[in-house]
Amino acid sequence: MMKLIVKIFLLILVVLPMSGQQITQWLQLGHNSYKQGDLTQALTFYNKHVEAEPKDPIGYLYRARIHTALGNESLGQLDLGIAEKLNPLSLMYMNPALRSIHYAKKSYGYDFDNLDENFVKSPTNLDTYRNILTELDIGHSQDSLIAVVLTNLNQKNIDIAESTLEQVEITDMNKSIVLDLKGKIKLKLGDYRSAEKLFLSSINHNPNFVIAYHNLSICYSLLGQPAKAMESLKQAILLKDDVSLFYFTLAKLNEKNGNKSDAIENYKIALSLDQEYKEAIVNYSQLLKSLGEYEEGLSYLSKAVEMADDDERTYFKANIQFVYGEYEESLSLYESYLLSNPNDADAMYNSGLTKILLKRSDEGCAEIDQSLQLLRNDKRQNVYNLFCDASLFSSINR
Repeated sequence: MMKLIVKIFLLILVVLPMSGQQITQWLQLGHNSYKQGDLTQALTFYNKHVEAEPKDPIGYLYRARIHTALGNESLGQLDLGIAEKLNPLSLMYMNPALRSIHYAKKSYGYDFDNLDENFVKSPTNLDTYRNILTELDIGHSQDSLIAVVLTNLNQKNIDIAESTLEQVEITDMNKSIVLDLKGKIKLKLGDYRSAEKLFLSSINHNPNFVIAYHNLSICYSLLGQPAKAMESLKQAILLKDDVSLFYFTLAKLNEKNGNKSDAIENYKIALSLDQEYKEAIVNYSQLLKSLGEYEEGLSYLSKAVEMADDDERTYFKANIQFVYGEYEESLSLYESYLLSNPNDADAMYNSGLTKILLKRSDEGCAEIDQSLQLLRNDKRQNVYNLFCDASLFSSINR
């Protein structure tokens, strides 16, 4: 009896004309029928949506799925072609690889102008410096002070690091590392030219002081001199080829220069030297996903989730859910992350994109627009134009 009532109700819905607000229900009815295995009924509902909204690519996408499931490959391909012409990014609804390419990814880098932002990693690799201190054998008291400097630099306590460094008695044994650390402080203060001079002085005093070459490389990169940055870093690797930090930075340089295949190899080496290198794992996973290798990328990101802090973990989990199409869960996680990071343009953009895919397009478009006010990005602007321009994607803004 209940099944009969439901069928009568569905028949009434098919026959009666629907208002603009009700039209979007055709999609949901189609989805429900698809989940119940009634492909013929699902096709009827998707046909109704296409008739009511011929400029909405979503109807064509879902109808293409039904045509393909029913063995009508040519009709399915035709609908996919129409959807893509209406909006080249509409296939994102059905294709996790496209979602993986177009959402905003977080990776670790060396952004000294925004030291308080999440996912900015300081090149103060404590283990690397500790090993160098041991090799230099500069004396316990000086070693302790320098360790304090390093810890505070790593925690972004630049004033404390600078005042502590002033207490270090400079000797021939520790001069290179003191000059290097002074350079790092200048680097973090945005005084790149002074930092360059200090790193060069450190190298001049000890041409085998490898960490200074690494830091000079970062300095040149921030000065917009990629050739010099690469040259300095390769010199560091030539002197000491078993430091994972150097390959991490080399990967970042290659990514910045557009050499993604080389960057992948660099991350692989960094991880072969340190399998628990969280920052390298995250960046490697994001790079893989941007290249369409989203399954492998997600597997690495899942590993990184367990190593991340609470905020990072929330963001990474949101990304994973988004790529897998679990939009409600993804949105909940993005919103949770934004509570403690309200001005994070990347998370705001991802939240907006998720809302669009949930057909909450007015909210989603407003949020993406807000994210673009915080951080201009041509690729994201294109996504906004394609999903939020009423002339291109008319029904999605109803």
